[in-house]
Amino acid sequence: MLSTMTRRLAVAGLSVLAVATAGCGGGDDDGGTGPSPSVAAGFSISNGSDREAWYIYSRPCGTEDWGEDQLGLANILYPGESVSWEESAGCYDLLALTSLNDSPRYQAVYEGKNVASGATTAVSIASGDWSAVVDVRVAALRQARK
Repeated sequence: MLSTMTRRLAVAGLSVLAVATAGCGGGDDDGGTGPSPSVAAGFSISNGSDREAWYIYSRPCGTEDWGEDQLGLANILYPGESVSWEESAGCYDLLALTSLNDSPRYQAVYEGKNVASGATTAVSIASGDWSAVVDVRVAALRQARK
């Protein structure tokens, strides 16, 4: 009788354990029954230079139009600071610009930076990366006042 009772408790305990862990997932193969985890991809830019980056733009490789300022209206990337944003996997060009009030105005350009699915690509702006803006299309970028 004790043996029957022990078996019943063991079966009941295993049943409770199975129900309790059924929603926990685990393993790489869920048989397509649950959502896959959301994995962000994008850029992490650190400013290791002696200049302030007032604007940072990205664009897909092979295109001419720069996207929106990744720093937003009120943000400046000061020396020693970093910023991150999400992008889809792919190849991108990056452009950092100094203040509209700087004369001459400086840019740092990074071409062909790849973002892998689920990965963050790190880019560090170094003091030697800055050069005077000479491209009139860059100088004419629509920029909000900061």
